[in-house]
Amino acid sequence: MKSVSIGDGMKYIKDKSFYGCESMKNVYCHAEIPPSVETDAFQNPLIKYVTLHVPATSVEQYKKHEVWGKFGTIVPLTDEETSIKTLSADETNVIEHIYTIDGKQTDALQKGVNIIQYKDGTTKKVLVK
Repeated sequence: MKSVSIGDGMKYIKDKSFYGCESMKNVYCHAEIPPSVETDAFQNPLIKYVTLHVPATSVEQYKKHEVWGKFGTIVPLTDEETSIKTLSADETNVIEHIYTIDGKQTDALQKGVNIIQYKDGTTKKVLVK
């Protein structure tokens, strides 16, 4: 997974939620107030090379935070990143399988983190409140 988007309603991120995401390049967190996050939620020795995108009014809060402040670069979200985007349905973004964070296959999205595998073989982590 190269990037993840965390919604503005997120209040808490559990330990090891993003464990093993060594290819992560960008985290987009839309929460004005930095969510509570366990120390090892982003257990990744390369976190200092990941860019954290946050609301412009919250950049300093994130930089001062014990965990969020470990990101290498913290920048304001752009207008494009905060806008609603529409997805077009085509053969490549058809969902093939849905898995829970512990790897169990399900028929529908569950509350929490879900791993979606698309027909073209790509995967994405999706958070459902």
